[in-house]
Amino acid sequence: MAVAYGVWRFTKRRLARLLAVLYPVAVTLTIVVTGNHFILDAIAGIAVMAFGFAVMGGLQAVRENGEGGGGGIIANATRGGAVR
Repeated sequence: MAVAYGVWRFTKRRLARLLAVLYPVAVTLTIVVTGNHFILDAIAGIAVMAFGFAVMGGLQAVRENGEGGGGGIIANATRGGAVR
């Protein structure tokens, strides 16, 4: 899913986007058919990836907005405020 998301987000070509959608389906089908994993494993993997994206999105927002641990102070200072 992460690879498909990256391809989908950073390309405009229709064929690449189609392949991005088909890729996780093909991988999931392959791991289930070969008996290496179950459908629940694929669902758990998607959930872990979604959780990771959510956490990173929240951390990035904190960093950009300056809320919380002072990341915004550092970001603002290095954008030309205190450092010249």
